[in-house]
Amino acid sequence: MVSITQNIHGPEDVDPRVIALLRKHRVPVTSFVVPRAMAESEGLMQQLAEIGEVGVLGDPAVDFKALSLSEQQRLLTAERSAVKSLCGKPPVGFRPASDREFSEHTLDALVRSGYRYISTAKYDRMVPNAIRSFRKVALVTRPQLLWMLPDMPLIPLGASKVAHDNTMLSHFAQIHALNGFYCLSFRPSVVDSRFVDRLDALLEAISRENVL
Repeated sequence: MVSITQNIHGPEDVDPRVIALLRKHRVPVTSFVVPRAMAESEGLMQQLAEIGEVGVLGDPAVDFKALSLSEQQRLLTAERSAVKSLCGKPPVGFRPASDREFSEHTLDALVRSGYRYISTAKYDRMVPNAIRSFRKVALVTRPQLLWMLPDMPLIPLGASKVAHDNTMLSHFAQIHALNGFYCLSFRPSVVDSRFVDRLDALLEAISRENVL
């Protein structure tokens, strides 16, 4: 299985080349957006909604660890409403900003606000309700980490930090051979000029292998 996500900090991250490529291969992507930064870009939000799910990316200016449960719930509810008004569908996923940590209240605030999962820097999909009930859940991770099912041992692939845009095909091949989950996450405005070509090659391989 493959999961592809992109972080949209603002209009500069909505790359028409990436959108065209995903449409070409008919591969859905989850776009995590900062609602405040996209408030005046309804057309771009509609484009993101057309190629897959739209989730909420935590505002880098907000320190969740300093907020109470009720404050987090109000903020998450407002951001959920903002995304719904821009693209017509309420988001179900939340990803904290890369330089911000969530607090002990965040999972409960997400559940109360109507979100279904949290996507962190380490684990792509965590279901708050499942975590709160202490049940095992399947997790999708970054390219350098792999969880196998059903026992889910953690298998490191290389160093702790990997330039995944240069190793997408090799990581996908390794993880696919082990029947694991591969997750690619990127911010369109900061990848290098050859990223789109590499992404095209990866999507070709995914299609060739008939991977979900």
